[in-house]
This record gives sequence, C-alpha cells and structure tokens, in this order.
Amino acid sequence: MGCTKSRPHDVIVPVRAGLSNPKLEDKRHKDETLAENSFKSPTNAENIQNEKKIFSDGESFTDIYDTFDIIATFPYAEYRKCVHKHTGLIRSVKIVPIPKGNKSYVDEKSLKREVKALSKLDHPNILKTYDILADDNKFYIVMEYWDGGLLLDKLQERKFLTEAQVSSIVEQLLSAVAYAHSHKVLHRDLSPNSICLMNKGNDLIIKIIDFGVSAFVDLNLQYQGKLGNSFFIAPEVSDDFYNEKCDIWSIGCIMHLLLVGKPPFGNNTEKELKLSVKQNSLDISSLENLTISEEAIILLKNLLNKDFTTRISAIEALQSSWIKKPKENSKVNSAAIQKSMENLISYHCSSKLKDGIQTFIASQIMTHEDTENLLKSFKNIDKNSDGKISSPELCRFYSTVMGDGIGREIAKDVIKNVDTDRDGYLEYTEFIRASAERRILLSKQNLEATFTMLDRDASGKISVSELQEILEDTILIQNQAWQEIIKEADQNLDGEIDIKEFYTLLINKF
Repeated sequence: MGCTKSRPHDVIVPVRAGLSNPKLEDKRHKDETLAENSFKSPTNAENIQNEKKIFSDGESFTDIYDTFDIIATFPYAEYRKCVHKHTGLIRSVKIVPIPKGNKSYVDEKSLKREVKALSKLDHPNILKTYDILADDNKFYIVMEYWDGGLLLDKLQERKFLTEAQVSSIVEQLLSAVAYAHSHKVLHRDLSPNSICLMNKGNDLIIKIIDFGVSAFVDLNLQYQGKLGNSFFIAPEVSDDFYNEKCDIWSIGCIMHLLLVGKPPFGNNTEKELKLSVKQNSLDISSLENLTISEEAIILLKNLLNKDFTTRISAIEALQSSWIKKPKENSKVNSAAIQKSMENLISYHCSSKLKDGIQTFIASQIMTHEDTENLLKSFKNIDKNSDGKISSPELCRFYSTVMGDGIGREIAKDVIKNVDTDRDGYLEYTEFIRASAERRILLSKQNLEATFTMLDRDASGKISVSELQEILEDTILIQNQAWQEIIKEADQNLDGEIDIKEFYTLLINKF
C-alpha cells in the first residue's frame, strides 16, 4: 500500500453525520465518499429519499422513556439508565448536548441513518444500539443496558489483573473489532473509556460502546484536550492517513495498560506524546522485569507495529498463542452448552413472521442475564473468535459428540434451519434465537413487551405499517409483501394482529 497525500483507498470509516462547520466540509466530504463503499450505500440519494424515521412524528425521548441514575460521564456526553414507559424495558441512553447557537450542528436524519447501520453490528461484545431521538438541545442514543462501569474503573478498583484475565479482555476486543472490520466499520477512538462491563460481577464480560458513534460530532473540534484518549490513538490517525489497523494499535495500548498499569507511550503534552510514539520503541526490558510472558510481549510488539501497512490484523492477532491457550483452558458449563446445542437441532420455523418476531425478541427484548449462558456457548463454539459460527465450527462440535457422519449431517441441517440470511454462518442473534429455551424466549413478559413495542399507536392491534416499521430490517421478511406476511397471524382477516392472534402465532403454532 503506497503512501499518497490522501488516506488509503480502503480506509473504513462511518459517515460523518451532520457537520455544518465550513472548516470541516472538505473532511466531511472525504469521509462520506469513503463511507459510501463501506456500508451498503447509506448515503446515496435513493436511500436518503426512502429513509424512514425510527420514531413517528411528535414523539420525544421523554414521551417514551424515564431517565434515572448516571452510569458514566464524559466531557461531551453522559450515559444514564432509562426505562421504556410502556414496557418497563431497561436501556442505557447516551445524552449528547447540541452546542448552543448551532442547532444545525447535528443532522437528525444523518444520525438516524448512522445508528441504523451501526445497529446491524450483531456481535456479543459490541453494545447494541436500538434507537435515536433528538430535540433542539440534545440527541439521545438508546442502547443496551450496562451497569458494570467502565474498564478503567474496574482496573482502578482491582489494582491488578492476571494475564489470563487480560487475555480474556483482549480476546473480546479483538473479536469485536475483527467482526466490525469485516462489516467495513472501524472505531478510530478505542480506549478504556469506550469499553464497558455488562455487570458488577467478576466475569469481566466487556462490550465496546460508541462503535462509530463518535463520528456524529467532531469531538476534537469542540472538546480538544479534554478527551484523554490520545495515549491510545494510532500515530497514523494524527497524520490523517490510516485504515482499519488504527484500531489494532489502540488495542495494543489498552493491553499494555492492563498488564503494566500505564500506556506504552506516555508524556505530558500532546506534542510530546506524538514525538514519543514516533521516536521511541516499546520498552521490552521493563515488560520482562515485570515477568510478563514471552507470548504476551510478542503479541504486544505485533499490535504496536508503527507501520500500519504491515501491522497485524485482528483475525491474525486472535491466532496468537497468548489468546488461544487461555480460551481453550477456560472452564465451561458443559450441561448448558449441550442444552443450547440440542435446542439448535430442534429449531424449526416455517413462519417468516414468527421468525422475524423471535429475532426481534432475541435482539431487543431478552436481557444480558437471559443470554449469559448462551453467550458462553456461542464463544465456545466460535473457535476462531471472529464473532460468528461457521459450518466447520458447528460440524466440529457435533462430530465430537456424535461422530463424524452424524455430526456433519446435523451441522448441515442446523445451518439450513437457523442461518436465515443464508450467509453460511450463524450470527449471534440467530444463535440466541434458536438456542434459547422456549420458556425464556417466549415468556409471557417477553411477549407482552414485544406486542407493546410493535403496537406503536397503542390501539391494541398491530397494523401492517407498524409491523413493517419495526421488522423491515430483519432479513427474513425484507422483500416480502407485507399484506401477505400479516396473514400468517391474522385469523379474523381484519388486516391487523390482535393480542390473541399474536399469542397463537408464537406459542400455539410452535
């Protein structure tokens, strides 16, 4: 990859949404041009014209949600716990003030397009993004709920993490980044402040927050010197010439911080930091003095390669022995894995509407507690940690339990029945939907919440337009005639689905 005066052609960036400052227009134009090839054309004229609002006209954030305690505070935003008023579903919301006197600074339509694209990142270590709302003073990004604090808080609380614990965290980061990069999305600003813990327990399940959301506003312009993330930003980013490997550098810096207690390159000022990164090498001797393992040092050197054109990729880093050995030796709940894999075998769904609704439940209604054991099963089967289960990985598991011939046939059937987007893999939500216990997935509480979410006007019935508004992005029914789809549940042929018909579709016909 030769150097020119512009960024590499294959740089992967989210859309630069809603920037109206003239000084940023040229940079914005470059980013949007590159992003057109990254997502499935989220910025082209046809998609903009056809863009649907996530919420209907007249609804505000406070109409829909109650807000509670602060989860985390940043110079440019705060995270709070919020509760959906009509369903009781708990979410987190990122609240970002719009600079006074600059209401055009944030373009709501562009933000909604961006959130819609980011919400399709279906990975267990990327915080789910559900909705976005904006008013004259703030915009609100509604996300999956987390209450375990930021990774940096956990490090300060514990003071010390074992290499095995650090390896687990780095593996989760690399897996999320590998998945995002495969979907043409990069973060650009990874740091301990963009990594959250799902709960306050000791299992250290992490998720990346703000995956691409930082592109909504120019944080450096508004809050220069306040972010504190410069220690983790790749040197090529400051040169405005980079690709997805900038996230790999950031993970290397985070890994160093978790192992040593400080970033690999540290100085007081921004200028000194940039100079240190360019002139100094990784201090191997200090790592050895701290009895950091040779495998960890080798991975660090590869992650912190200053030449991003030869820097290791996330997929390559996941093959490091320092990553693979702890994962292979980790304790697993064999009974839980066995049960989830049995559920995969028995999953059959002949109704496109039912499958779409169950996908919605698995993605947006089930809680982290509901899916905790399923996550562990998913990770156990996903041997290369790329965030999706391939046919060979599935075959390997079933063959180990049932023998090669039977295992191969079962894996083939599972892919056929569960891989609804026909990409040859089981994505995370596909796995959750099919492997979950029916009594949990289709619990009365989950079904009531789902019906309420679908019944947007609270009429007691779900119309064709309401169904399409919520479920149009599920692959199963993307290009179907919606009037025909609704007939799968509409027993009295009134063109809508009432609560009884809804229950009959999902439970009685299972």
